[in-house]
Amino acid sequence: MTYPGVPLVLYDEGHGITEKSKQFFSSVKHLVDEPIALVCFACDNVPVTYNTILWTRKDLILLFSGFSCGYRGEGPHGLLWLCEQCGFTTTIDEIANTSFFFIAKYEED
Repeated sequence: MTYPGVPLVLYDEGHGITEKSKQFFSSVKHLVDEPIALVCFACDNVPVTYNTILWTRKDLILLFSGFSCGYRGEGPHGLLWLCEQCGFTTTIDEIANTSFFFIAKYEED
């Protein structure tokens, strides 16, 4: 059940596995109207299950456990894949060289 003005929050059950987060996104991509912002943070020494959040224009928020940033491994490459799927322009260098990654689409006035 959804309520007007209250976002629908969906999350993967991948337990930090990049491929499972990718499969989750592929399974719900038809619900994603327009991605507007994406944030990911490296969670070294912090017990966090979902470290990647995708916001869409129409009250949908997706949480992911299998993407990451701050190094050049599978998680950051998965984040690059998610960015490409959502139409965000970035590089693996931008993702790998930070422990807090944020990207957004801005409307032009």
